[in-house]
Formats: sequence, structure tokens, C-alpha cells
Amino acid sequence: MLAALAATNSLPLRAADDTPGVSVPLIEPGKAGRLITLEEAYDIALATDQDIGVAYWEIRKANLLPWSALATRIGPDFSVGPSYSSHQSRGGGPGANNGDSESGNIAFSYSQTFVDFSVFPAYRNGKLAAVAARLKHQYTIRQTLFSVASAYYAVLAQEGVVKTDKTAVDMAAQQEDVAKKRLDVGEVTRTDELNARVTLESARRTLIQDQDTLLLDRDTLGNLLNLGGDSGFRVTMPEDYPTTIPPFEKLLGIGYRSREDLKTGEIAVAEDVAQKGVDLAAYVPKIAGNVENSLSNSHGFYGPQSQVWDASISVSIPVLTGGQREINVRTDSDQIQEDKLNRDKIAKTVEGDVRSAWLNARSLQDSLPALRAQVAASRQSYEDQQHQYEAGTVASLDVLTALTTFITSENTLAVQVNALQVALRKLELSAGVFQEQRVEQAKVK
Repeated sequence: MLAALAATNSLPLRAADDTPGVSVPLIEPGKAGRLITLEEAYDIALATDQDIGVAYWEIRKANLLPWSALATRIGPDFSVGPSYSSHQSRGGGPGANNGDSESGNIAFSYSQTFVDFSVFPAYRNGKLAAVAARLKHQYTIRQTLFSVASAYYAVLAQEGVVKTDKTAVDMAAQQEDVAKKRLDVGEVTRTDELNARVTLESARRTLIQDQDTLLLDRDTLGNLLNLGGDSGFRVTMPEDYPTTIPPFEKLLGIGYRSREDLKTGEIAVAEDVAQKGVDLAAYVPKIAGNVENSLSNSHGFYGPQSQVWDASISVSIPVLTGGQREINVRTDSDQIQEDKLNRDKIAKTVEGDVRSAWLNARSLQDSLPALRAQVAASRQSYEDQQHQYEAGTVASLDVLTALTTFITSENTLAVQVNALQVALRKLELSAGVFQEQRVEQAKVK
């Protein structure tokens, strides 16, 4: 997507053999778990995420609102009211009026509203609510998929850190071995061996902590994908995003046109206008018709019947409503102004999101070559210090310092390479075009 926005050729993010984020999952040999690519993770989230499911059902409910507006205002109303009564009288002495009586009645009533000017704004309000629900569904999809991408790259980055930590443990163990050998022949003091041991144990402690962090990152991704506690899956480095970042002004324009939250803010203003129309319609007369038919029989339902028809047309002219109409209209006007301000706030948020994502992506991209150079220099420095220590020209502390600097820069590179990939996707998210194809395919009418 960034390539389409920039309309320029992209450059590879890194050389093929430079893979500090290579997947090294904590899985026992012979028990390799399921491989989940980032694209598969997207599809799993689309199929199982609860927030996306909730947004879908909100669309289903919102789609009923336009028809509810029609049904409650101009829809016909038909009712049937049967009734039956029976009376028996016995005793009471001479001259008492004893006997049985029964009666039955069936009443049919049909009413129809002919003119109700509130139906048009109410119907429009329902249609706008349905559109807003669809936009919220799309917005939820983008946010969820970006959360998946962030969690996926967090696992990759932490795997790179753990791999570097293991290398640090091996290097520290080698340095401790060299210090022991030199101590045994009397070339160095015991301080060199102790410093090397401190560095080794510190590296082991860091490895344990980073392995636990990796497990937490796996749990986070597994929960997003609803894998039911399965953290034995494997991840793999996805293809790099294009590294050509479009101009800020271009991205901001796309964000203003594409962001669902901004569109929803604009729709909220339109809904307020429609609701004001509904309340203004309370000043206008309504015309309705009513037809009633009553069938009755004083001897039950099966004897001779009498039938009464009644048809009427009524005009309801509202005169006084205790001031509630005026309050509603005034409230609607105030709500319109409030939602216009909210819409403007969302527009400012869009600009801030695009600016922040654009600067972050540029910063990570521009600093990556310097960080790679730092890693190469620190590696060479460590190797040189190690050789000089074996030759007895430098102290053990110099070697250990060089080792720490090298490992720190390696870990920073592993994190930043993956952070850049997340930042490039965040750039698309801020512009409202992240995973556009999946969002389009998931649209609900």
C-alpha cells in the first residue's frame, strides 16, 4: 500500500543475510509447533476476533432502524379483539328471573397514517446510523489487524533478542575460559576471572528475563488469535514493506478522505440534523385513517349476528405540548454544534496521528543504517579487544565492556528492524488504508 501511495520504486529494508529478527521459538527439538505467517494471522483474527464480531452484529441491528422508522410512523396497524361471556342464574324464589344468557363479539380495527412528516428525517436518521455502524466495523477491522501485526512483530523482535542473549552467554563463557587459563599460568590476577564470571552470570540472568518476556509476547499474540492458550506456534519474518515513505501532505490528505472515525464524526452531525427534523415535524399536523368492524351476537358466536362498521379520518393538530417540542428542538441544535466540535477534534487527531506515524517511520528508517554500522563496529571492536587480551596488551575489563556494547547494539538492531516494519504499517493505519483489501472484502451491506 505504501508503494501505491508513494508511486515510486521501493528499496529493500535490509540485505538478505542480515536477519537479526530470525525466528528462534522456545520449542523443544522434535516438537516444532504450527507455523503461522502474518497473512494467516490476519485471516485468523478476521474469523475469530470478538470485537469484529460485535461490530458485525451492530450493523445487523442498525440495518433495522430505517424500517423501524417506516413501520412506527406510517406502517398499518391491524388488531382483532374477540370476547365471549356467559351468564347463568338459578334460585331466588317465586318470580325470580332465572335463565341462561351468552354473548359473543369480534372487533376488527385497522388504522393507517397517511401524512406524518417526521417519517422522512427519521428514515434518513436510520440510514445514517446504518452507514455509521458499517464504518465502525471497518475501523474495528483495521485496528484489530494492526494489533495482530504489532504483536506478531513483538514476538519476532523478542526472538531476535533471545538469540542475541544466547550468543552473549556463549561469548561470556569463552571470555571466562580465557581468563581462567591466563590465571592458571599467572598472567593475570583473580580479578579478571571474577569480572568475566560476573559478566557471564549477568548474561544468563538477562537471557532468562528475555525468554520470559518472549513467552508473554507469545501469549499476547495467541490471545489476539484466540488460539486457546496454544503458545507453541512458530512465526516467520514477513516480506518487508516498501521503505519509500510518501510525503506528509499526501498522507494527510488520504487520511482526511479515508479515516472511518472522521467519517463517523461527520455522519454524527448529519444524524443530529435528521433528528432535529423529526422533532420539528411535531409542529406539523398528522392525518390518519381508522376502520373498525364489530360482529356481535347475544346468543354466542353461532347465532344471528349484528355487524357495525365505523370508518374515520382524523387530523391531529398539535397546539401545546408543555414546551417539550421547543426543548427537543433546542437540544438538537445544541447537539449539532457539539458534534461539529467533536468532528473537528477528530480531524485534529487524524493530523496528529499521521504526523506522529510519519516522523516515527522516518526516524527509524533514517537511523537504521547508522545502527547497522554501530553493530559492525562494536563487533569488530570486541574481536580486536579479545585478541589483544589474549596477547596481554589490554585488560579484561576492556574486553567485557566491548562485549556488553556489542550485545546491546545487536539487541537494539533486532528491535528496531521489527519496529520499522510496525511503523510502516502504523503509517498506513493513520491514513486509514491499512489492509484495505481485507477491509473491502469484509464489508457488510
